[in-house]
Amino acid sequence: MAEIFDTHKFLFTLNYHGKIKGLKVIFLNKKNEEEEIILKNIEVSTSPISCNLISTSGEKIRVAFLKIKKVFRNEELIWDNSETDFSNSKTIKGFK
Repeated sequence: MAEIFDTHKFLFTLNYHGKIKGLKVIFLNKKNEEEEIILKNIEVSTSPISCNLISTSGEKIRVAFLKIKKVFRNEELIWDNSETDFSNSKTIKGFK
């Protein structure tokens, strides 16, 4: 059976292999507008919901994986999730 490689697994794997620094990530912000960030680091846990993107200036932005649209390395597109429209999606937190 084929394994589905989603945005969480993609970024988790890149982070594990130390290949995150310098990537450009295009994502939808809280206003559902496209924003881009050049990564210094990323905090990816085993949770498939969201991650913290850390810019080269040290800014930390929490982003849901489904809102990450594209990832580039040196202007080469290496991840494209732009075909799916999640602009009206909401992440609902679990029960406490």
